[in-house]
Amino acid sequence: MIDNRPKILLTLTVGGENGGPYTSHRRIIESELSEKYHLYPLMIPKANQLRKPKIFFSIIKKIKAEHPDLVQITGLQLEGFFMMLACRFAKVKTIMSVRGSSLDAIELSKWKKKILKIIEKYTIRKVNGIYGNSDFVSSWTRLKDKKNYFGTIYNLPEKNNESKTSISNLRDELGFSKDDIIVVSTGRIIKDKGYDIFWDVIQKLGKKKNIKYVIAGDGDYKGVWEKEIFEKGFNDQVFLLGYRKDIDNILLGSDIFLTCTKHETLGNSVLEAAMHSLPVVATNTGGIPEIVGKEGGFLIENDNVDGFAKAIQILADNKDLRKCMGKQLHQRVLKKFDRQNILSQLDILYQQILQVKR
Repeated sequence: MIDNRPKILLTLTVGGENGGPYTSHRRIIESELSEKYHLYPLMIPKANQLRKPKIFFSIIKKIKAEHPDLVQITGLQLEGFFMMLACRFAKVKTIMSVRGSSLDAIELSKWKKKILKIIEKYTIRKVNGIYGNSDFVSSWTRLKDKKNYFGTIYNLPEKNNESKTSISNLRDELGFSKDDIIVVSTGRIIKDKGYDIFWDVIQKLGKKKNIKYVIAGDGDYKGVWEKEIFEKGFNDQVFLLGYRKDIDNILLGSDIFLTCTKHETLGNSVLEAAMHSLPVVATNTGGIPEIVGKEGGFLIENDNVDGFAKAIQILADNKDLRKCMGKQLHQRVLKKFDRQNILSQLDILYQQILQVKR
């Protein structure tokens, strides 16, 4: 029997397992859309490797060998630019899911941002279809007026998006008591994600033995944390777990989710925390308010260490408030991030692009 399902490759960046783009594409590959499409991962290196001619042309060869009908790329950053070029050389249609922009990077110089802005505009023009993962992204002028822009398609939640009711072994693993308040954060430990602010928040709250901080993830700022934790004597309060595959277990055993990120198009880690009915304390930036709203936690302005610390203390002191906010947030995201609706939007977009002539 001939299988006429279109073949779609979705990019997964080697080493990006800790990030939202990787998780989002992996979930699409594993979704019910696989009944209608052949969905396969296209493993690619990071941008600093993609720009090397030998590696770049090997990716083109790899795409051609797969004979896909469509390639879905993530990002607007240089990685997305190089993959757009590779797909054009391979003569394959492209969809780009925008989950970030190089222009948001806090440590880039002005002249680099000017160059990247030109590159991003060119990338947007040359992909066949493009969508944002939040209404915040859809508000960007460089996107919303383009004919190939589809609009907002939120990140796909995991399949079992009902309330998590299993038992976590996190407290036993780390030696916490049932009365300890666990403040959790997951993702890349870098300055862009506000981990310098997070550390200031911990110091602002001081050495309160009943508040424990659990951070699951890796990144180039982790070394700074390890040094500070040791030198300032927070070893019994702050626990760096490194990259973990059991994020469900970690979130399930926690009480409060905290992110001090400086920019975020949506926030996959925030969405996962909401799915576990955790109250969220987060920066009021980008697409995060689309998840949290007013009822699911506290939205704090960027760099407001006092605001973050106060919100954590309020939640730590009030178990009923934690439970109430977590429950309301969970109900909110179940409705707003409806899995079947998101899959339907992706299906419509795939059909539209597959019908477009190159």
